[in-house]
Amino acid sequence: MEEIEWRQKSKALWLKAGDNNTKFFHQAASQRRRVNHIAKIQIGDSVWEEPEDIRSNLTSHFKRSFRKRRGWKPGWEDPELPCLSLEQLALLEAPFGEIEIFQAIAKAEGDKAPGPDGFSLSFFQRYWPIVKRDVVAMCEEFYAGSQTVGCLNLSNFVLIPKKEGATRVEDFRPICLVNGAYMIVAKVMANRLKQVCGDLIEPSQAAFLPGRLLQEGFLTVQELVADLQRDKRQGLVFKLDFAKAYDSVDREFLLKVMGLHGFNPRWIRMVRQCIDSARASLLINGEVTGYFPLNRGLRQGDPLSPILFVIVANVLSRLCEKAAGAGWISGLASSQEGSRVAILQYADDTILLSEATERSVRGFRFILFCFGLLSGLTLNLRKSTMHGIHITTEEEKRLADCMGCPYSPFPTRYLGLPLVKGRLTKEQWDPLIERFERRLSGWKGKMLSWGGGRLTLLQAVLTNLPLFYLSVFRLPIGVLHRIDRIRRRFFWQGGETDRKAPHMVDWESVCKPKREGGLGVLNLSCMNKALITRWVWRWLSRTASIWTHLLRDRYGGAGTGDHRWPSLNMRASQICKGLFADRTEVVNAFVWKVGDGRSVHFWLDRWAGETRFSDLVPDIFRLAAKKEGSVFEFFHEGTGSWQVELLRGRLNTTETDQYAVLMDRISPLRILEASVDQIRWQPNAAGTFSVKSAYAWWRVNGAGILPTCPRFNQIWRPKVPLKIKVFMWFLSLERLLTRAYRARWAPNDSKACPLCAEPLETAQHLFCTCPVSRELWDEVGVQTGTWTAFTSLEEMWEGQPGRVNPTDNSLEATIARTIVPAGAWTIWRTRNEVIFRGARVHKENMWDMFRGCIRDWGRFIANAEEVAFRGGRIQVTR
Repeated sequence: MEEIEWRQKSKALWLKAGDNNTKFFHQAASQRRRVNHIAKIQIGDSVWEEPEDIRSNLTSHFKRSFRKRRGWKPGWEDPELPCLSLEQLALLEAPFGEIEIFQAIAKAEGDKAPGPDGFSLSFFQRYWPIVKRDVVAMCEEFYAGSQTVGCLNLSNFVLIPKKEGATRVEDFRPICLVNGAYMIVAKVMANRLKQVCGDLIEPSQAAFLPGRLLQEGFLTVQELVADLQRDKRQGLVFKLDFAKAYDSVDREFLLKVMGLHGFNPRWIRMVRQCIDSARASLLINGEVTGYFPLNRGLRQGDPLSPILFVIVANVLSRLCEKAAGAGWISGLASSQEGSRVAILQYADDTILLSEATERSVRGFRFILFCFGLLSGLTLNLRKSTMHGIHITTEEEKRLADCMGCPYSPFPTRYLGLPLVKGRLTKEQWDPLIERFERRLSGWKGKMLSWGGGRLTLLQAVLTNLPLFYLSVFRLPIGVLHRIDRIRRRFFWQGGETDRKAPHMVDWESVCKPKREGGLGVLNLSCMNKALITRWVWRWLSRTASIWTHLLRDRYGGAGTGDHRWPSLNMRASQICKGLFADRTEVVNAFVWKVGDGRSVHFWLDRWAGETRFSDLVPDIFRLAAKKEGSVFEFFHEGTGSWQVELLRGRLNTTETDQYAVLMDRISPLRILEASVDQIRWQPNAAGTFSVKSAYAWWRVNGAGILPTCPRFNQIWRPKVPLKIKVFMWFLSLERLLTRAYRARWAPNDSKACPLCAEPLETAQHLFCTCPVSRELWDEVGVQTGTWTAFTSLEEMWEGQPGRVNPTDNSLEATIARTIVPAGAWTIWRTRNEVIFRGARVHKENMWDMFRGCIRDWGRFIANAEEVAFRGGRIQVTR
């Protein structure tokens, strides 16, 4: 429990067994506590520094903030607002079931900080068999109309600083930590809402809905800005900042909009109960200040809040659509004939796109004013900005004054990505590199072993930091080298630039998957291609989105074969060229399932076998009278036969054979007029695209299945701490820093074995033939009944499968697989204590150390009740 507590305090959710409860965790938790500590607070013009003054005045401020606002509100109706279908209403009306509830719990991040009840979702995940009856009963009672959730709906507000040195109350973001029981109900409801809201929410909203991507909004804005810049047309981009967006939502308006969308009274009642019964206390410097009702807004941290906020924010899109139809505003288009885009949203992150006219700007301002009266969301004009394209500074200032916000030149940032007029320059990658450096400066890498904590941080943080950039931008080689240099430095040197350490394995091997003998660290170049391939998939699968619609308006691409791609000429945007640069390679990973055959190219697509007909029968393709055409055009529906016309009737032997192959392939096939063609992603057995399968495909890139490491299972399967697995990986490569290996860098240092004084300490000697090590292995063999008489590392690896049946997943077999790692780790620790602490070797101490490893790993990792050594074997108690 202590380890869980420190892990939650430090927020280091990415660290797993291996460096648990170490000084790093305590350092991270203490650092977070220092950052979040409020020593002084300013509310208005008043400043308080005494702890009691800070608590009382912050509590009063938030009580006022969450009071219900009174005053006149305009009415609003929209007869064209989309409504739920009968099928969607039936889905919502179904009672909550055990499977649905468990899936909501299982998919949640269990180690998030708990609410006032102290129960994080990891508790419910682990003890589900025990608590499921009570949890399901609670959800069923709530569905039936019980007020149970109201009793559980307590939360703690934690004030997270938005910037360093925050003192003003506006510089803190209130995040709610809700009770675990309420969290379950809210997650189940949110999951259902997400399933039905996709048809209700405008395409301009990209947040929290299945199938919609955050990056599409950015790509759409970037494409429009690039088009205006290239065509020298004028335009305006407004980045809006809503003041306390979630906290300001008018709940009555939210429920009214849900009613207009056709939500039934039961669901409106359940949503009302969840938001109206909420009570919260501030958690200031670790102290709870007392609970007060929340009569306004939505809590950040409540699983229901994001999707409910999207329902409210969607009204702004509807207002803009109506205003554009009435001619009050004019959005931007990629061409004179293209459809116009006026608004793009990701939750409360909103961008308005306008022609550079005063009428349009004033129209947008009036819409925002009306939306604020309706929803409670008011614009923070001081933090909103306007960016002009091809307009003079004077005109830019005049139009910014019309909106009432400041103006700023390009480049700017949207959704964390650089929004530029042209190509992304080397300098514009610098903020990403600086994020790496800032993250490293807050870590104490030397406190972590390279085998456990450093590897986990490398994979989960340093590798993930650039992925958002890489999902839309093609990574320049120079930037890739800079990022990999930082990753290597952290893994081998703990991030310290003034400390040198040997790089014992080349980086290419480190980046191989574990099954191929690597550590599974991502190859960023391949990951960049995999992430960008997602946009090719969305294009080919004709995913309906505002981005694909914009590109088809601008570049075409509605045909088959090569004509289905956008026509990226010299005037195409740099970002769009980058997204489709690999299309000639990646098209080989797509296959078609033919329906009516209208979208599939007969010769150039893979639809009847693994090879395109243009490659399978090249001579027939050369003689074909029609080289462009869909599958539908080659099928004669009246006769139910295929017609492939050739330029000449007399064929030579090769051509005759190829024609026979072609007809053998297609003769049994028929098109289905009533169905549509479907594109499938071949690297994934399910046929749907995934970044994981795309990454694997780009790594191989036509090379077939790469050889697997024969020791893969022996290294990674045992249930031991991660640092032990990585230690065994180094041992398998004979890259441990034995004295013989260190001689490469320090030839004058002693090379003798510290355990037995043998002249040369190699890995082979230390772990297999050293007399001290052999005594331990012999004792292990006697006490566990396991064969340990190996005399070489090769025998040690080859002998492991013989000791435990690979298909045996019993607890006893799980413990048995830890014997060799425990023995090797005991030898290595003993050797290091002799060198660095001057310890003396004692056989009994080594045996105790080995036995402690088996017991601890068995109990805390394999979940055994007790592990004991009796009668020449290991006895396991469940």
